[in-house]
Amino acid sequence: MFSFHDELERYIAYYEGLTRSNASDLAHLATDDMHFRDPFNEVRDVHKVIAIMEHMFVNLEDPKFVITDRFYADHSVMLKWDFTFTSKFGSRKSWSIPGASEVIFAADGRVSGHIDFWDSGTYLFEKMPIVGPLIRFGKRKLRV
Repeated sequence: MFSFHDELERYIAYYEGLTRSNASDLAHLATDDMHFRDPFNEVRDVHKVIAIMEHMFVNLEDPKFVITDRFYADHSVMLKWDFTFTSKFGSRKSWSIPGASEVIFAADGRVSGHIDFWDSGTYLFEKMPIVGPLIRFGKRKLRV
């Protein structure tokens, strides 16, 4: 059974309460060489992860993560989440993206890895005005 319950709860509280002003709090929850990967970034430095989080607030309005479920392993957890935000550009459309993250803990309880899994094609690129129709056309051609 997973033994980092308190650390996990602190990490979940951080993500669900994430703001531009508290993004740097990650430095207290993660190892210096934290590995982070999502569809757009891959870094191995907690300060670069913080920069990614701060950049999110520059481009998105009201970004919010809600953890909907969790699955435990020895030193890692899979978190299912919903991510909502409003675009700051164009139509200012509201978005909702489901996803999951593997969160890996170091022996001292700090987070050493955070790997995001979500479908950027379906939930982001297909909804864009110019690229979306091309992606949808390609998907139709590849279907059985």
